[in-house]
Amino acid sequence: MSNTVNLTTDILAQGALEGFLSITQPLNIFSTNFSPAPAQKGGTVSVPLYGVIANADNFAGDYTTNSDQTINEVAVSLNQHFYKTINVTDKEAALGVDGYKLAFQAGAAVAKSVFTGAMGAFDLTRAPNGLATMKLGSAALMAPSGVLALRTTSAGWGERNLLMDSSYYTAFLGNLPTSTTVQDKATSNGTVPSAYGFSIYETDVSNFAQNIVSGKVIATNPAALAIASRYLAPDDGGTYIEARAITDDKTKTTLGLRSWYDPAKGKKFMTIEWLGGYTVGVTGAIAVIQGP
Repeated sequence: MSNTVNLTTDILAQGALEGFLSITQPLNIFSTNFSPAPAQKGGTVSVPLYGVIANADNFAGDYTTNSDQTINEVAVSLNQHFYKTINVTDKEAALGVDGYKLAFQAGAAVAKSVFTGAMGAFDLTRAPNGLATMKLGSAALMAPSGVLALRTTSAGWGERNLLMDSSYYTAFLGNLPTSTTVQDKATSNGTVPSAYGFSIYETDVSNFAQNIVSGKVIATNPAALAIASRYLAPDDGGTYIEARAITDDKTKTTLGLRSWYDPAKGKKFMTIEWLGGYTVGVTGAIAVIQGP
């Protein structure tokens, strides 16, 4: 029985975007400039760095008091182009292959390259102010005291976030004091959205911080990293069944989709791709717990 509905580009686009976001959601804690506007590899995009905004004031007759803030910008080169192409044969389509699942996997595959590359922008040589580091012999030693030390290091950052390797995240949950509200939340749903002044994000992307000397837990402010992405439009869209941008309405995260059919091979092809780049923003707005 034919399953053409599940191989439409709308279904494939939805699967690819959801697969991509399932991996890259933590990247939105940084300073970003995502857009479906078309661009070519090698172009540049300006990304505002969002640092700390001063505290609110008690109204004293003038709404403009202490309203100034400094927003710096960095130029990000669109020098990263990751893609994944999948195909479905006529026979597979007739058997009812699930195009959504294939597209989800393709989107996730692209996302892993994007995420690892973004984290790779952090390294010791590009942080002249130095990285505050702690050394742990194993994930089992990941205790609240380590996060509290990072909180001290990051004092004055304003918005603070933690990215944790899965093994360290699990150990952190297990080491929380049993009497705390945080532990109660962790016990009920297996996650900790925030603790000790940080929003917390888990990642199971292998070696997500390999350039930070075995970095396993990263404390960061949004200004630490600038990320940009655009839609890589084909030179000749007429050769495809469809070629278009796929954009998440909330974050403006954008992927490119190209779909075409090869009658000689009896296959429908689909490529999911990401054009973008990343660069270090404010050095010193990051601290690290290292693994063994």
